[in-house]
Amino acid sequence: MKSLLVIFILLYTSPVWCKRRNQIVVLDDSNWRESLEGEWMIKFYAPWCPACQANDAEFKSFSEWSDDLGIKVATVDITKEPGLSGRFMVTALPTFYHGLDGTFRRYTGSRDSETMQEFIQQRYWANHEPISSFRHPDSISMTVMSWLFKTSIIVKTLHETLTESYGLSEWASYVLFAIATVAIGLILGMLIVFCVDIVSPVPTGPEPLSVPDYEEIDRDYVANAKKRPREEEDDDEKDDSDISENTSQASQSWETIGDSELTELRKRNVGSETVDNESTE
Repeated sequence: MKSLLVIFILLYTSPVWCKRRNQIVVLDDSNWRESLEGEWMIKFYAPWCPACQANDAEFKSFSEWSDDLGIKVATVDITKEPGLSGRFMVTALPTFYHGLDGTFRRYTGSRDSETMQEFIQQRYWANHEPISSFRHPDSISMTVMSWLFKTSIIVKTLHETLTESYGLSEWASYVLFAIATVAIGLILGMLIVFCVDIVSPVPTGPEPLSVPDYEEIDRDYVANAKKRPREEEDDDEKDDSDISENTSQASQSWETIGDSELTELRKRNVGSETVDNESTE
């Protein structure tokens, strides 16, 4: 009897007969950076999603093989962790990601346990392109996206509180949000201008001239104004004298040229008369 009891205990506690444990890690804002080390399979879901509910049993079965596969299996409830939903840009449910030492790839295969096991064992994930550095969950852009997702959930919760708990109409809630948005924008704008003014102050212009300097400038201007008519008259007289000299020189040259031509004509006439006289004789 004792031997049968020992055999039963051994069979029950042996790995063959022992039921595998569900080993699903729940990720949130406090521990999600653990997924940057090692190999992971992460599921993003929502409790109200029918497709997520239909996959629960298969994903739990897949998690039972995590020790044999040498990976960690995790889930993220986007209703509780909107920040992680923004970091991984979850736009459909359920969404699966494979991670290996901080390199993430989107899993788009079948959602049954066996296919996921083959995806890990056969290293089929190597055939998929990793997400870009811009969309990496630890990048600056996705960190900002995480804040935006958190802010949207906070605004939604506050709107529901105002309308349901305090009995405000939806339009009154929208007006309050609009006023708050404008006020926050003005405050942020003033802070930005203040910071920019401290970091890079506006350069000041040259110092204005004193009154004595203006008086000196006026006196110089008046003195120059008085000199200008005299200088212009002198220039006109010089121009007139230059013109008269040029005309006199031109007339003299024309006169000299005219006299020389007359003498030549006279010589020619005298020569022609002598020739005529000789011919008549």
